Amino acid sequence: MTNDTLQGIGRWSDTQLSTLLRTGIDTNGHKAHFIMPRYPLLADADLRAIVTFLRSNEYAVQATPYVGPAHKPSILSNFIATLFIKRLPEPMFPIPMPDTTKPVLYGRYLVYSRYQCFACHSANVEKVNLLEPERTKGYLEGSSKFADADGNPVYSANLTADSATGLGRYTEAEFREVMLLGKNATGRLFAHL
Repeated sequence: MTNDTLQGIGRWSDTQLSTLLRTGIDTNGHKAHFIMPRYPLLADADLRAIVTFLRSNEYAVQATPYVGPAHKPSILSNFIATLFIKRLPEPMFPIPMPDTTKPVLYGRYLVYSRYQCFACHSANVEKVNLLEPERTKGYLEGSSKFADADGNPVYSANLTADSATGLGRYTEAEFREVMLLGKNATGRLFAHL
């Protein structure tokens, strides 16, 4: 994702880059790797900001040649991309920023569109509905399975208001600590809710 013209996005147009970010389709019309996030509901202003950053003179996005092994998808990842990842449609209309003075509307936008919290914090990370997040099975109820650094199973947390297993057991201050510092209600550092 650096501005390198041979291995990066340096020769891509802003439209091609926006298409990749919205639909998961690259400049050759191929589906990007299945772990590449797609942002079909992201506000146009946020999408422009991402493209502007990626085109900037910031050190992090300067042209840097890749020196690792070739980026060749495995047969399995090609199979998954071909059969299970659908091309998302381009938006039919502009997507405006929500009213940031209305916390519920803005929060919904953050959870659905910008950060896609539901994608990991629902029943199955592989079966999320990016166009209609609330139709995702187990929407925000957690239980998607991941592995920690040692290969042990870790399950995404319940982000609903449930007082036994979800965010209902946190005060606003405790929730802020979780999000800002990675601490749970007991003060222990951890990587997930």
